[in-house]
Amino acid sequence: MTKLYQVVGIGNAVSDVIATTSDAFLTANSVEKGIMQLIDQPRAEALFSAMDARTETPGGSVANTISGLGSLGVRTAFIGRVADDELGLSYAAAMANEGTDFPNPPVENARLPTSRSMIFVSPDG
Repeated sequence: MTKLYQVVGIGNAVSDVIATTSDAFLTANSVEKGIMQLIDQPRAEALFSAMDARTETPGGSVANTISGLGSLGVRTAFIGRVADDELGLSYAAAMANEGTDFPNPPVENARLPTSRSMIFVSPDG
């Protein structure tokens, strides 16, 4: 009997959202360079809406590892929770496109949005 997957990972499904931005934007929005800042949902929504030309990619440490193995031809699956919002649907589709099965469907009418990590890249990198 052949196993469906060689490696399965269970972890936090975090969508990485990356955008280039100006120092003025960072200052105006009280975003400090070089550190991680935990923020509440209203602030997250405001910053997310203000991001120009953003790139969204599946993230989370377990998902990144599993996706890397999948891209090397290993039969992989990742189990994590996303909402049925724009980020969650994009996350699930991107995992499949990268060769990793995402067997759990996005949660309909989720109480909270899909988790995100917003990365602002300033002119000095």
